[in-house]
Amino acid sequence: MLTKESPILSITFLGIAVITLSISPILTRISENELGAYATIFNRFWITSLALILGNSIKILWDKQSDRSFINTQ
Repeated sequence: MLTKESPILSITFLGIAVITLSISPILTRISENELGAYATIFNRFWITSLALILGNSIKILWDKQSDRSFINTQ
């Protein structure tokens, strides 16, 4: 089972972050040629805000589930 201290979960998220950061300059260059500088900045902020909202939602659900399992074990 995956826990907050699980190394598999940490390594997975680290891998996702590394891949995202390594692809970012390529995608920025492509989108600047296709869309323009202002549209590229807007799209990056929009995608980042969605990622942060999703991450916070997962964290809230994870915390609720861990609280329930803690209460059930007592």
